[in-house]
Order: sequence, then structure tokens, then C-alpha cells
Amino acid sequence: MGRLEKRLVYLFTGEWMSAGVFAVLYFYFSSEFALSGSIGLMFSVALLCLILLQGGLYWFVRWRTVRTGKPGTQVYRQLPYWKRVNQALLLIGGVVLLLEIILAAPVLPVILAIMFVYGFAVIEYINYFHVQLTNYRGGRFRRSSIAKEIERQLQS
Repeated sequence: MGRLEKRLVYLFTGEWMSAGVFAVLYFYFSSEFALSGSIGLMFSVALLCLILLQGGLYWFVRWRTVRTGKPGTQVYRQLPYWKRVNQALLLIGGVVLLLEIILAAPVLPVILAIMFVYGFAVIEYINYFHVQLTNYRGGRFRRSSIAKEIERQLQS
């Protein structure tokens, strides 16, 4: 397996493992600390896992393309749709977060957990669908691979 293939395997397995870990941690902590009543936390974790799974699928398809030469055209065509759905879900998540804080008045640790997970979902969305947040050079961020692929899909 070449260097690029190894990198792509690392990326898709890492994203899928992260989604699984966040889901397991949510269920563990929600039962352990009575957080299951927090709709904002549940929504934020589900949104974060969805974005991580999308990223993992994108890297998996890229890996498969490199390995077999079979293009992932179907998945690539869906990327603009995923972006719009994620934007809508992030907007809904922000509203849910605010409503829960105002109406349910949860304790501070719950508010902080919701804000952390929601913030992480926003960061992952930006990292996948706009710019690579870990790749800052010469005063600029590099565009993400998914953002470049979305542009290609919209031009075709």
C-alpha cells in the first residue's frame, strides 16, 4: 500500500472511529450523569457524528478511487447537497441550543457540554466544506478537498 493509500485509510478510519467514540461517550455520560433529557446535547452529538461520517465516507471513496481506479462519482455529486443540509442542521442546532438554555435552564456543565459539542460540529463542518483549519500557510488557509470537489461538481 502506497503512502497516499495509507493516508486515506488513516483519514476515513479516524473519522468513523471518532463518530463512534462520540456516540458511545454520549450514551455513557447521558446515562451516568442524567444528561439524556438534553435535546440540545443529543442534537449536537448527532450532528457532529453525521458530519464525521460524511467526511469518513468522502475519504473512503477517495481511497477506493486510488486503489481501484473506480471513481466515486455518485458520492461526489451528493456533496453540494450535504453542504446545504449541514448548513440547515447547524442553523437548527444553534436555535435548539438557545431555546434549551432559555427554556430548560440546564445546569452549567450541561450548557458547556452542549456548546463544546456544537462548536466542534461547526469546526468540523468548516474544516470539511470550506477550508482546512490545520493547514494555515502564508497568511491563508487552504481550501478543503471537499470544497474543491463541490466546486467541480457545480461546474459540471
